[in-house]
Amino acid sequence: MNEKHCVSLELAKQLTKAGWKEETEFYHRVDEYGNVFLVINPRFDTYEQLQKRTGTNVFYPAPLATEILEELPPSIKTIYGHNNTIVYIYLQIDKHPDERKGVRCRYRPEFNPEAEEWFNNEFREQSLPDALAKMWLYLQKEPFQ
Repeated sequence: MNEKHCVSLELAKQLTKAGWKEETEFYHRVDEYGNVFLVINPRFDTYEQLQKRTGTNVFYPAPLATEILEELPPSIKTIYGHNNTIVYIYLQIDKHPDERKGVRCRYRPEFNPEAEEWFNNEFREQSLPDALAKMWLYLQKEPFQ
C-alpha cells in the first residue's frame, strides 16, 4: 500500500482529536519507541477496541480518500452576502497539471461568480486524502449555515 493513499500521521491525529469515529481500512500505529507503521485494520477490532488495547501502541485512523468522501456532503445550502442570498455550494476537487502543486479541494458556488469571494475554504495538498481531511476538519470547525 502506498502511504499517499491514506492521510498523513499528523492529519490522522487531528482527525482523532476532532472526533473522527468512522472505521477505516488502515491505521497508523505508533509503537512505544515512536516508530510509525501503516497497518491494515484487523477486522475483529473496532476503533474503540484498538484504543483500549494494553501496551504503549497508539492507533490513529488513516482513512483513504474514498472513506473521507463518504463523510463530506456533495453540496451545502448556505446563505451569503448582505442580501442573505441562498446559494448551493458544491465540492470541487482538481489536480494541478504540475504534480508538485498537488491537489485542490474546495466548496464553491456553481454559476455564481459573485459568490465565490465569500467562500475561503480551499485546501491544496500533495495527496488527495490530506486535502480531503483538511476539508473535513474545516467543516467540523466552520460549518456553513
